[in-house]
Amino acid sequence: MKYYILKNEVKEGPFDFIALITKINKGEVSETTLISTDENENPVPAGELQEFETSFSGKHGDEEIDATGLDISQAMKNSKFFVLENITTVPIVTGVFLLFMVLPIILGNYLFAEIGAIVGVAISYMFLGIYSFYIVEKTQGLVDVNEIIKAAKSGALHLLLAGVIFAIPPVLMVSALSSLTGNFYIIAFAVSAIALIELMISTFVPFLIIEKKKNLFEAFKLSIEATAGLRKPDLIRIIFVNLLLVLATMAIGLPLLFVLPFAFATFAEVYQSLFLYKD
Repeated sequence: MKYYILKNEVKEGPFDFIALITKINKGEVSETTLISTDENENPVPAGELQEFETSFSGKHGDEEIDATGLDISQAMKNSKFFVLENITTVPIVTGVFLLFMVLPIILGNYLFAEIGAIVGVAISYMFLGIYSFYIVEKTQGLVDVNEIIKAAKSGALHLLLAGVIFAIPPVLMVSALSSLTGNFYIIAFAVSAIALIELMISTFVPFLIIEKKKNLFEAFKLSIEATAGLRKPDLIRIIFVNLLLVLATMAIGLPLLFVLPFAFATFAEVYQSLFLYKD
């Protein structure tokens, strides 16, 4: 959902949830400032919007909110809608998405061997991209099924192409190593190493494709540049979370139900701190 600010009969925006939270904390938006949304064009005072009640109260739980302004990641953590504080429905949704991610790979590989596996991974990656958009929406407390469907339609082709690119190296590696050695551990280690490298250079690709509507090449370029320019603490977090994601994927099952939302909540936080105000 996007918000618009009405000041002196001039409409400003659009702004997303985190951008508006930042403006509130900086004192640029007050309880009486008129706000409209892309779903409701009739402006209402910001203080009457439920999602901003905590921001205007000046408190979040027992913690004071800094009225001089917060950085984006802190604003997300202070939001009562932050995904890790409102996680009750996330494992259920994650489980549904996992079915759509895992089944195409299993069926594709079973029916059509390597080519089927590549197609399966491509379809799986498309659903992973849609899931990333769901997590971004969830961190903002504004999950809208219609917006998710609209974003999925616009980004589906580029997500599928990205999935094909990601699928080819590990599938070929498994095929080659299977013919050379039957050692499961060697194959698993090689595939995990490739997957970790791919995840590191493409951490923000699904977000950029489906949320920023970038094409495949722009998304890759921006993701690589963003990852290379990360501050050391954020880089360590991204490496750790991607490693955790690889390990959970290799152990296909229950761990992914909890690792996937945690991983993508982390990615979403870093992603928004990098790209929130960029087109």
